[in-house]
Amino acid sequence: MISAVELAKKLIDGHGRRFHVTILNMQHHFHAWAAATTSYVNSIISSGLDIHFEDLPKVEPPPNKENMKGDTFMCLLIEAHKAHVRDAVARHLATSTVAALVFDFMCASMLDVAKEFNMPGYIYIPSNASFLGLMLYLPTLHAKEDVNNVVDIPVLRSAPPSSMPEFMMDKKGGR
Repeated sequence: MISAVELAKKLIDGHGRRFHVTILNMQHHFHAWAAATTSYVNSIISSGLDIHFEDLPKVEPPPNKENMKGDTFMCLLIEAHKAHVRDAVARHLATSTVAALVFDFMCASMLDVAKEFNMPGYIYIPSNASFLGLMLYLPTLHAKEDVNNVVDIPVLRSAPPSSMPEFMMDKKGGR
C-alpha cells in the first residue's frame, strides 16, 4: 500500500486540486498486518492529502487453505473481493468522475472490473529492473526441462532453485 500511496502523492502533486485518489483496501486476515495497515492509513488521512481510503468488506478465506499453495490462496482471496470492488466502483461512478482504475500487480484479475465499466485499467508494478527482468524470463524458465542445479537468469546472479520463490519453480501451478 505504501508504494500506491507514494504514486498517489506524485499524481496529486502533478495535477493539483483537480486530482483525487481513492484507495480500496482489502481487509487483512492477519491481525498484525491489519493493525499496521490501519496505523498507516490513519497517518495518511491526518496528513491532509487528498487521498481517501475505503475498506472493502472482509471476505471468507478460500476453503481448504491448509492444502493450498500460498500463491493459489492469494489469487482466490483476491478473486473473492471482485464483487466488492465492482460495487465500490459503481458507487464512485454514481457521484463522481472516475478517470481510471489502477491495480496492484497481485490484483491483475481485477482488470475485468475496469473492462465491465468500459474504463481504462492499469497494473502498477513498483519494482526494480531485476524483478521486471525476472518476470520477463519466467516463460523461458518454465520451458526448461528440469532445473535441479543452478537457475541462470540473465538479470540476476545464478542461484540454486531452492532460493527462488516456490511459485516460480512450480511448472504445474495451483494447489
